[in-house]
Amino acid sequence: MKLLENLLDYKEPLDLINITGREYRTKSDYHPNVIFTLAFGENEKSSYNENLALATINAKTYFDNPLTIVQSNVFNFLQDYTSDYISIGQNNLSTRLILSKISTSDCFNLLDNILDENNLNKDKILYIAHPAHIYRVMEIGKKRSFFGFPFIEKEVVWPKDDEQLWIRKAYFWVPREFLCRIHHKVKGIL
Repeated sequence: MKLLENLLDYKEPLDLINITGREYRTKSDYHPNVIFTLAFGENEKSSYNENLALATINAKTYFDNPLTIVQSNVFNFLQDYTSDYISIGQNNLSTRLILSKISTSDCFNLLDNILDENNLNKDKILYIAHPAHIYRVMEIGKKRSFFGFPFIEKEVVWPKDDEQLWIRKAYFWVPREFLCRIHHKVKGIL
């Protein structure tokens, strides 16, 4: 992982798809068995997490309804749109799994347990996160033997009123993200 790579937006080549009037970048011919959505910010309403919830719903439809695991701040918005957002494929159980306000690395610990419980592979993950966060998410995943592709909005949007100052604007994000990557590299997370 290069510490200065993809700090503001994910630059790897992806297909552009349009779903319900929203444009996303992803690998259109991918067949994930899990959608993994990570929050971006703390605000309960009027935040980027609503965009992530819409992306989750659109990805779930586009990729034929795979198991969907979301962090709690995104879950709050999913409740507004649909109640059946997690399907545990083979045994046809529906449940709600909420990942609390925890670190990205902790979310992967929970994801690992869920995949083991459902006999799902770690190599078919569809990652949904903010375009500036997705690179770190995927690198943490790779370090832990999770592999997949992103599903991100075409445009990078910064939630101007979020409680977390570092996600409000790109120039707040870059120094924090750079320091976070150094920390993660030193601690062996990346």
